[in-house]
Formats: sequence, structure tokens, C-alpha cells
Amino acid sequence: MPATPKQNPRLIAVLFAAIVMLAAAIVLLPVRTIEINTDCPYTAEQILEAAEAEKGLNLLFLDKKQLAADIRERLPKIGGLIIHRKLPGTLVITATPSSASGVLHNGEGYWLVNNRGQCMEEFRKEMLPEGLPILNGAFRKALSAEAEEEVSDASGVNYAPEGFVLLCEALNGSPLDNRISSVTPNPAYTLPDILIDGRYLGVLGDIDSASTDSPLTQVQNKLKVAAATIEVLDKRSPKPRGILSLNEKGKAYYHEDFSIGQEETETNS
Repeated sequence: MPATPKQNPRLIAVLFAAIVMLAAAIVLLPVRTIEINTDCPYTAEQILEAAEAEKGLNLLFLDKKQLAADIRERLPKIGGLIIHRKLPGTLVITATPSSASGVLHNGEGYWLVNNRGQCMEEFRKEMLPEGLPILNGAFRKALSAEAEEEVSDASGVNYAPEGFVLLCEALNGSPLDNRISSVTPNPAYTLPDILIDGRYLGVLGDIDSASTDSPLTQVQNKLKVAAATIEVLDKRSPKPRGILSLNEKGKAYYHEDFSIGQEETETNS
């Protein structure tokens, strides 16, 4: 009969010690304290309340990405979040403010909206920051950690959330940054329509799921094509108005329409 291989006592002891240490880590390293560093318009106590559900969970296996998403969902004025662990049982959260991506006018007041489609706070018209586009449609307003409500304009049309978030991210550093007069959901497409310089209605269309480019790159390219097309059009005639169809990759189709932006011009004159 073949000889039975001898078991290595040292290897068995090492494996046993590793199992004991892992079990001890799970049991003995719960989140006991949460440190808050913030320059947001929330108190440390409010942020602590939003993260309170994470107390008692194991520090090593805590899902930091999900925790950050939960806090942002409950507190819309928070933009950046850095979360790190400090042994033996402390979670450190550093929060920075969210910036406004547009203004929603719902007939009763004006709301600043962040790039996640959440209403951050209500403002009087004369106190609104300059240069933000007017947003049409419906947005989420976080009331507390437990409840939300929807704030919408007269149309009540909802954004495709991913489309609005992509647009906000793509506009950062784009040639069209600070040139968007308004943003309106288009029921036919994922991406909203944008009014550029008050004179061009940009129909951004859809994201191509078969493309090798990321969704963000696709939107960035659409904005670049729009900017280049407008530069050419503005050289041909003084202040033309029309529709730019941007749904086809790398192309823009222009349709002259002098009614574009007229309502805004009359309102502001």
C-alpha cells in the first residue's frame, strides 16, 4: 500500500492561526466611532446621522463606495466624499460641497440643482448665481435621510437620470461650458436637449451601446461637434438660430429655425 503523506504540524498551526485572526477581525473590529471633516453647509451631526447605519459593521469589510452613495443621496449639498479606515474602529469621512449645475423654476420658486439631479436649496430670483442654465422637467429633492419628494416645472417631464449626469460631467471643461441657456428632457432620447447661446437647440440624442467609446466620451464628442459647427455657422451669418441634430456619431445636421430662443429673448428684454 502507498505510504500516507505526513501532515506538516507547522503548516496546520499557521492555517489555524490565520483562521483565528480572521474571525477575530470580523468580531473585534466593528465601527465604533465616525470622525467627520467637512466644509459643507451641513453640520458634522447631520453627516453623522446620514452615516449612522454603518456603526457596528466590520471596519475592514465595510463598503465605502456604497456608504458614499448613501450619504450623497440623503444630503444633496455634498459633492466629494473621501472615506478611510483608522484602526482599530474609526471611520473617517471628509466631505466637500456640491456645486450647482442649473436652476429649476417651478412657478413657485427657484431651486439650485446639483449634477446628480437633486434640488439642493430654494433661492429668490435676485439671489441666484449667474451663468447657470434653466432646467426644465422634474428633479429629486432630498428632504431627510428617510424621505424624498419631487420638485418639477409645469411640464412634469422626468429626466433620464443617467443622461443628465453624463451631460453635467461632459460639460466640465467643454467648449460649451457656461454657454448652455437651458436643459430640457427629450422623451424620445436618453440625453436631454440643450439650448446653446440662446440660439441653437442641440438635440443630443442617445448613447450608442454598441460603440467602443464610453458614454461620457460620446457626450463629450457630441459637444465638441456642436461647438465646431456653431463656430462655422456664426461666420456665415449674424446670429443664426436653428436646430442641431447630434444623434449621429461625429456629425451635426443643422435646420434653420428662427423661433429657437425667441421666448427667452422676449423674456429677458
